[in-house]
Amino acid sequence: MTTMNEIERLALKHRTDRDELGDAVDLMEREVSALREKHLRKIRPVLKKTAASARELSDAVEGAPELFAKPKSRTIHGFKMGFAKQRGKVSFTDAGKVVRLIRKHLAGRFSDLVKVTEAPDKNALANLTVADLKKIGCTVTEDDDVAFVRPVENDSEKLVKALLDAAEKVAA
Repeated sequence: MTTMNEIERLALKHRTDRDELGDAVDLMEREVSALREKHLRKIRPVLKKTAASARELSDAVEGAPELFAKPKSRTIHGFKMGFAKQRGKVSFTDAGKVVRLIRKHLAGRFSDLVKVTEAPDKNALANLTVADLKKIGCTVTEDDDVAFVRPVENDSEKLVKALLDAAEKVAA
């Protein structure tokens, strides 16, 4: 039979192991951050130059619609460019009025044009008592007490958890 002392000993061992893993993850994060910063120093000027050349190309295409009359688009050096018909935006202020007018003028296409949904709200239902849930034909499952061990999570703990979950999947 397991004693509380045994559980405390195992918890301390697990805490030590997780702290060691957390330290290793923290070191990795610091090194990744330093590496990212090192490369960002090289990337930033190229990013500015690339953004400027993208704007310059876009402005040139926009300023020469006659070059894209037929065909309306071309692929040049791996970039597709030209002019494309934009999809218009549909808007309305009174949804109820639009539904009534669809029913009146386009009744045969009503089910295609109007979304009608009725579904129980599971979040709201979760606040009902078991007795009320039974009255409305719902059942409650998996409401038993289950054992758990869960660390109080900070960012490092979240990464440690993700690594442990990934390790479990590989082992399974």
